Amino acid sequence: WLKVGILMSMYTLSPASPPLQSPALLARSSKSGPIREEAPFYNLTFVTWNLAMCSPTVKDCAFLKECAEDSSILVLGFQEVEDLKPRRSEGRKSRLLRRRLQTVLSSTHSAVSMTTHGSTQLIVYVRKDQMRLIRREEIQTWAITCGVGNVVQNKGALGIAMKVNGESLVCITAHLAAHQHKVKARNEDYKRIVKQSEKILLNSLSGNSRARARDPRCTGLFGADCVVFGGDLNYRLDLSREEVGLCLGADSELGYSDLCDYDQLTKARASGAAFALFQEGPVLFPPTFKFDKGTDNYDSSKKRRVPAWTDRILYTPSEAAELVDYRSVAQARRSDHRPVVATFKIGKTQVKRS
Repeated sequence: WLKVGILMSMYTLSPASPPLQSPALLARSSKSGPIREEAPFYNLTFVTWNLAMCSPTVKDCAFLKECAEDSSILVLGFQEVEDLKPRRSEGRKSRLLRRRLQTVLSSTHSAVSMTTHGSTQLIVYVRKDQMRLIRREEIQTWAITCGVGNVVQNKGALGIAMKVNGESLVCITAHLAAHQHKVKARNEDYKRIVKQSEKILLNSLSGNSRARARDPRCTGLFGADCVVFGGDLNYRLDLSREEVGLCLGADSELGYSDLCDYDQLTKARASGAAFALFQEGPVLFPPTFKFDKGTDNYDSSKKRRVPAWTDRILYTPSEAAELVDYRSVAQARRSDHRPVVATFKIGKTQVKRS
């Protein structure tokens, strides 16, 4: 059994900076009518990446710099950073990952939170000139174990709750049960993560906030304005390797949307077995698992695993969050998974009476 380890690494926040955009825009329907006040919007990018215990190169991480250029906040969820053998201190591959991130991100962004649980990590970066968006003292993090007996940390989740420019945001990265036939186990992992996260967050809320979160009229999960849930969720395609290969072939008239009809996560959402409160952007990229490492070829080993979209990012419907980009990164080939990126426009228009 492994000891739960959560490493927190907080960095000093810079002084308040100028607004993200131009001042709020006002549109008056009449002198005495309602005023629509559009608060400044900002971009948040969530990345999930199963590293398969392969330390990424600077070239592999180059896409993160591109993500950072247009994002005020980067939320990075990594799975299988290290093996699970007991350690007295941070592992070599974890240290190397931090150095890679420092190389590609340090010129524009600073880390405000880093948590580790088993081989999973959740790191949050904020643009240096927009540190005012987040108050460090309001950040809350937690870990949930879903491995054998809910003790082994090879599977589980990390979460972070924070106020971002006045909006309450929860981000969770998870690594759910593996293998084609373990759909029920994945669904149960999801339910445990949501239940335990809710318990942790409700216990930390003030009386008014706790009442709001429990109010049936509040549609937001955990009482948050938006929840983003991403990771190696491990849902597979209920097809054979040959069938998927035919669908992905150059001569096939079928698209990814046709394959998604056989996707276990899509089925789980539709039946309400898991992620019923979440939505996902259109899946317009190839299956993200399982590749021969360093290539664009799907598993050529004797197991010949069926390609699948194991790596996903979902979010709760919200007036405060709009999905603007959802894609995989084909150029990062070091692992047998491809990273997946989702970018959100965060903010909402408030209506005030004059």
